[in-house]
Amino acid sequence: MSQRLNQSVTFRGVGIHSGRPVTLTIHPSKLGSGIVFERKDKSGYQIPLTIDTLHTANRSTIIRKGDVIIQTPEHFLSALYGLEIRDARLELDSDECPILNGSADGIVHKLVASNLGDTQVINELVHNSISNQVGSTIDVEHSLTIDKSHYVTCGEDKEKSFLILPSDVCR
Repeated sequence: MSQRLNQSVTFRGVGIHSGRPVTLTIHPSKLGSGIVFERKDKSGYQIPLTIDTLHTANRSTIIRKGDVIIQTPEHFLSALYGLEIRDARLELDSDECPILNGSADGIVHKLVASNLGDTQVINELVHNSISNQVGSTIDVEHSLTIDKSHYVTCGEDKEKSFLILPSDVCR
């Protein structure tokens, strides 16, 4: 099961290569949208994180689309991956992510403190799982009170399963 941000989280620091100040804000994004970088200094130009936009450079990773780049996203991507956040928009005002303390640790702590996950995500997951299993969208009216962990499977296909946790566990 993937987690979802409930609110935007902002990080301020400097780029390790340029030494210039940079602000990076991670925004919640629609389920299934993936990870997308947005350059505010390039009129909101967006670069989706795909195998085609991923490049390596001397001691760093670069996300590139055309001549627009994002340098050193490794720590932010590691934090998102480790927290199972699969959908987010990373908005920054420079070509380089802030280095912060040189690890993903501070990023993880700040994202967790933003209170990951909520019932809306669970509702979307249930609805999407039912829709995908049936093959067409159906209207489902439901409300959920999560007071303990629940493992949900959609039919016999264990690949379409997920764990629902109480909101107080998803911090």
